[in-house]
Amino acid sequence: FRTTTVTVSNPTQEQFENLPFTTYCPCSRIAISYDQFTSINVRFHQVCSSDFISDRWIQTIFTGSNTTYFYLKDFRTYGSAAFQALASFCHLSKTSALQSVTLFNQMSIISPEILTQSVFQSQIDASIKQFQLTTPNEFKIQLNLVQEMTTHSKLQSALQTNYRLSYYSLNTWQLSILRGVLGYFPSNGNSCYCTGDFNCKVPSKIYDIYREATQLIRNNNSKILMLINGFKSSCLPVSAILLSTLECFYNQTCVNQLISFFPTNEKFLAMSFSEQSRFAINSTVQMIVDELMIEKWITNISYDKYFKQCAPNLCTCTKNEKYTFTFILTKIISLLGEFTLVLGFIIRLIVRLIRRLPRTEPITLCQRIKYLFRKIWTKLNMFKHHESNEHEERYQRLGTRLYIFILIITLSILSVYILIEEGVHRITILKPTENQYKHFQKIYSNKSICPCSSMTMTYANFITIQPYYHQVCSSDLVSSQWIQYNAKTTTGLAYAILDYRLNSQPQFQLLAMFCQQAQQIVDNGIKIFLQTQFVSSQIDSQDLFESKINLSISDWQLLMLNRYLRPINIIRTITQGNLLMNSGLNNKFSTTNSTYRNIKILTTNYSNCLCALSSQCMQFMGMYTLNSYTSRFIPIFEFRNFYIGCSSVESLLKSTLEFFYNRSAMFEIDQYLYAPLGSSFNFSALNPALSLPNETIETIVNRLMID
Repeated sequence: FRTTTVTVSNPTQEQFENLPFTTYCPCSRIAISYDQFTSINVRFHQVCSSDFISDRWIQTIFTGSNTTYFYLKDFRTYGSAAFQALASFCHLSKTSALQSVTLFNQMSIISPEILTQSVFQSQIDASIKQFQLTTPNEFKIQLNLVQEMTTHSKLQSALQTNYRLSYYSLNTWQLSILRGVLGYFPSNGNSCYCTGDFNCKVPSKIYDIYREATQLIRNNNSKILMLINGFKSSCLPVSAILLSTLECFYNQTCVNQLISFFPTNEKFLAMSFSEQSRFAINSTVQMIVDELMIEKWITNISYDKYFKQCAPNLCTCTKNEKYTFTFILTKIISLLGEFTLVLGFIIRLIVRLIRRLPRTEPITLCQRIKYLFRKIWTKLNMFKHHESNEHEERYQRLGTRLYIFILIITLSILSVYILIEEGVHRITILKPTENQYKHFQKIYSNKSICPCSSMTMTYANFITIQPYYHQVCSSDLVSSQWIQYNAKTTTGLAYAILDYRLNSQPQFQLLAMFCQQAQQIVDNGIKIFLQTQFVSSQIDSQDLFESKINLSISDWQLLMLNRYLRPINIIRTITQGNLLMNSGLNNKFSTTNSTYRNIKILTTNYSNCLCALSSQCMQFMGMYTLNSYTSRFIPIFEFRNFYIGCSSVESLLKSTLEFFYNRSAMFEIDQYLYAPLGSSFNFSALNPALSLPNETIETIVNRLMID
């Protein structure tokens, strides 16, 4: 067999497809952006193009200043706000999807050589599928973070659906305003309070209640005018719409009946049952939002466009062919001709020498050789001419000797050079093992070349990532049992604003939220990172490989940290910058006139630090008892370095968990709680051998809760 190299210049797509699989066709452009050969469009759920997110609908069901005159669970209390949230979700989903598609299109496929159509299709399909999975996940994680921080920061809705303001008289001239948390009690008998759970829900209805100060009043004679199929009431309008289904709004009769309770002549068209959808009619809005409200991804991948962008200048391939009979015959004839020519020359020389030998007595071989060399030395003339005289021949023989001398010296130098010069040897090892590669790398350093059989591979082929979170994220302190244990302390009792029993539940819920968000972001990020393509035309040395991978991992870790901290810091900044009111931590009400009931909103003071000026005002939590004679709270226990202040979030971040490394101290406070466990107390403390007790929670959060 013989190996021949075939080269095709500027191949067409048809020519490339007909070449052998082993053909090497380097692209003229190594990096090609996805938008050069793919297009991604999105079709959203029909609600995002329906009447129910229009300003006309939102204004029609807006009841203005009468909002709080309706019963708490009446659709007219929060309906307009809920559909504003739905319209916002549609807008945010479209914006997020568009931005994600734009970013995806700006990404590049690294293609040192052109891919076959099957490999190209499978690789791009995998990238798009991964993109379609991760894009909604990021939106879902951020939305959940906002909900959690809003709830546990105790921000109050102006609709009074999570906290309720009410007057009570201290004396003839002085009134006080109480801020009470509201609860939602479904028909199964369970109770759910807005102080700790934003998923409290009950069916939404239309009631015949409408008068001042009746938002919480409903008696057995209250008539239910309409049950809105699938719709829910909840602590916040956003929670209400997310927990609801849109069943009523697929039914024209239901829509007409609902709109009849508003003073309007506007007409609204229900959504279509027949429109194809991957969501069931009874899917909650949360389920739809979790998918970024996307009904269908419409993708188009063009291999033709990819080939044009790659634009290989040449393709080379090798072919193994058998020698033909004609080729073999030609070679044999050629060799025979050359062999005959050489033999003819040698034989003529030998015959001449034999003829010139004198016919004398036999002499020995040694004598013959000596005679031959002497004769050659004296008679050899490489520059002889027919017309030369004896004098010229003498100089010609001298020139011949000089020529031979120089030739011998030159050959000697070349021989010595060849002996001392290192030879270049090509050693080929098929499918070398790792040890073989390392051995050659050690001996020949950068002189060894090992091309990869596959230029691209996912990180998942050679990387595993296992995060180890701070022990608090797997401790009892973030368990539902511990949070419920602390939640039982606030029922029906009065507490000081700094009291642990009043503030501990939302603090531990925030702590659990930080852990959950970190785990979701990291888990999602690991999936994406491990699907990233590592491009290498030939194998790297171990040091170079490790440096490349470590750099990629460092960049990815920084990206995950920024993705985690950015929304948290934005919410912290907005909350303080807008001076949003929470349930009494950063403000309090003062009334001085019982006739006009003038209300003053005063900022709270913590250790001579005003919440109006800083969100960092805070003090240690404690246990307090009420002195019945002075009506003042007296401290009986202090939680050192566990804070409460203007903001639940800021206080938690500045706190340490050192108190909860001591189980005896944890058990000691059990007796002061509303429902002490006594001997049944089985919660475990944190282990000081695993982490530093005096480390602030902000420090832990700033490293993504990872040790």
